[in-house]
Amino acid sequence: FDYYQYWVSCDDRDVGKLLRMYTDLPLEEIDALTKVEGAAINNAKSRLAYEATRLLHGQEEADKATKASRQAFGGGGDWSAVPCVAIAEQELRLVDLVTHPDIAAFKSKREARQRIEGGAVKIDGEVVSDPKATLSGSEELRLQAGKKIRLRVILGSASC
Repeated sequence: FDYYQYWVSCDDRDVGKLLRMYTDLPLEEIDALTKVEGAAINNAKSRLAYEATRLLHGQEEADKATKASRQAFGGGGDWSAVPCVAIAEQELRLVDLVTHPDIAAFKSKREARQRIEGGAVKIDGEVVSDPKATLSGSEELRLQAGKKIRLRVILGSASC
């Protein structure tokens, strides 16, 4: 999933070059994918992500990553294919959760506090703007942090 997301997040200007370097797609197809403007370039990025993931990890993993990405970023309600992180602590403040080493959504607690207060973090689809908010329990949480982080999180558990 992270590998796939790396490619989806590439700069729009680099998509054509990356498709040529890291996929085995025919040049004509690459040209057709990249002769677009605006949001349509996202189709080329998705294809780049799929093809690069398929070549390195196999078609099954590329299919899983594509499904997880669509579920996490496409607004769908099914998060079952989205990566899960289990954190041993039973209770955590939101700022500690998003800076936890297994999540690392933000580089520092200072940045995390600013981003949380700015509305960049959602738990179970709801914006949480209090960095001191305490999360607890062993139920699965759906964490969205910024534009790129989508994770299922279980507190107080050894595994997902």
